[in-house]
Amino acid sequence: MNRYHLDIIVGGPVGILTNLIEIEADGFDYSNSGSYKFWKVVSEDDIGIKDREVIAMYPIDRTIIRKIENDINKLSKHKSK
Repeated sequence: MNRYHLDIIVGGPVGILTNLIEIEADGFDYSNSGSYKFWKVVSEDDIGIKDREVIAMYPIDRTIIRKIENDINKLSKHKSK
């Protein structure tokens, strides 16, 4: 599981603001429609094919991925030692 720190740009002619968002997901990819899709693995079969559930989508042209923390489950285990 990874933690993604995003800035989502909102606003228009009056002003531009950003919403800071954190998402915990197994991965992300982008679609041809111009969106980032963040997903979690729901199940995996015997040959390694994974079922994914999309948990969030954001437009690529309004999303800045600021930081990715890889495998947060391992990070929290190391901190507790």
